[in-house]
Amino acid sequence: MPYGAVCFYGCVLRVLLSIIASLVVTRSWNQFLRYSTLQVYYCTIVQRGMHYHPWTRPGK
Repeated sequence: MPYGAVCFYGCVLRVLLSIIASLVVTRSWNQFLRYSTLQVYYCTIVQRGMHYHPWTRPGK
């Protein structure tokens, strides 16, 4: 499994936990959906950034 994928799934897992926590606290679906979309988008950017920039990979 590539490093970027591990980082991506770790990010998604962290996001899911924070989303569940925020949903329990706020009980607001509108805020929940906006927040989750932003977080998933952020994870995708991070993963793509690691894919396109070789200097972020370990061992280089």
